[in-house]
Amino acid sequence: MNHIRQPESFPIVEGLPADAIDELALMMRAAYRAGQIVRAGYNEKQIVDEKEHGNLVSKVDEDCDEAVHDEIKRSRPDETILSEEKNHDADISHGKAWVVDPLDATSAFLFGVSEDMPSIMIARTEDGVANSSIVYFPLTDEMFYAVRGLGAYKGKDRLRCTGGTLAKSWIEMNQQANASKESQVFSRMRNNLRQPGGARLVSSSPPHSGIGVRIAEGRKRLSAVVHDNNPGEPAKAKQAPWDVIPVALILEEAGGVVVNFDGQPYNPLKPEPFIMAASKELAGEIIERSKLRGVIG
Repeated sequence: MNHIRQPESFPIVEGLPADAIDELALMMRAAYRAGQIVRAGYNEKQIVDEKEHGNLVSKVDEDCDEAVHDEIKRSRPDETILSEEKNHDADISHGKAWVVDPLDATSAFLFGVSEDMPSIMIARTEDGVANSSIVYFPLTDEMFYAVRGLGAYKGKDRLRCTGGTLAKSWIEMNQQANASKESQVFSRMRNNLRQPGGARLVSSSPPHSGIGVRIAEGRKRLSAVVHDNNPGEPAKAKQAPWDVIPVALILEEAGGVVVNFDGQPYNPLKPEPFIMAASKELAGEIIERSKLRGVIG
């Protein structure tokens, strides 16, 4: 693996407000610490537990969460941190807070599926809304970040979505690991997207929320991600706030959209199935496919 640089050398675009730079620098330091744990544990045997069928958690997840907490608390000891493993019930609806996914794509990490899936995701929020965020892929040393109203970036490169029509698009279906929890509308949408008049390519990779920033990056020609999200069990949402909030800001600042299946802006604090897409028009085309009666009616 290539040498991994120190966090202070991650390039941040010039011209951002000083407070935003401080927040980004803190998130990058925390993500880098967690990233060291991920790199050390990759392709090694891990202690693994199962929260429910298909929802795995490892000692690496817990250690990464501890590392991120420690780094943030050094600078902001009195501020709330919502995180998947250590503090998943924290209330971020009021005031300033931090949202942390210490290791996204745990299954891909544990099975060694791909080095560009596992990530550490952190956002700075106020009243439940992200003002800045980062998504760091430690195994490929890629740092994405965004500041509300000031753009999304990879290093110093500005990210801008390049959307196209559904007929030319690659759509990722982020499905449930437990098929018994899959919603009918998601099943219908997946099948209709794979029929004439649908998408050019439809895929289902191991679940990884960080895939949303790949839409903003545009490098892999991914156009949208459709997330099924336990509509019948909101307390056990597949995509919790820590899975969505950091990624959503980056995608939206790059010109993309995050909407529910009615085409309305998605609220990550009220989980339901949703779409991340390179454009509002593409999201609309995908939603229309869910209304057609295809293989699954």
